[in-house]
Amino acid sequence: MDVVRQCALAAPNSRIENIYGPTELTIACTAYRWDGNSSLQEGEQGIVPIGQPFDGMRALIVDDQLREVEPGADGELLMTGPQLSLG
Repeated sequence: MDVVRQCALAAPNSRIENIYGPTELTIACTAYRWDGNSSLQEGEQGIVPIGQPFDGMRALIVDDQLREVEPGADGELLMTGPQLSLG
């Protein structure tokens, strides 16, 4: 998060977004817009959040048995939606 914070300070009128998308979901499926007032508290372990799924996308964090975990718990990210490629 230090790099993002430095970029925001160097270009105060810029918009910084973290766009996330694994290969099997093509280009991008979530977005997080950096906010100088709240982002430092929203990140964990110095990592900028990946944000919320785009419209039409769904995200779920699951355990080893594919059961949904409580918010903030460790797990694997599963996503689906129109950007999911076949195969």
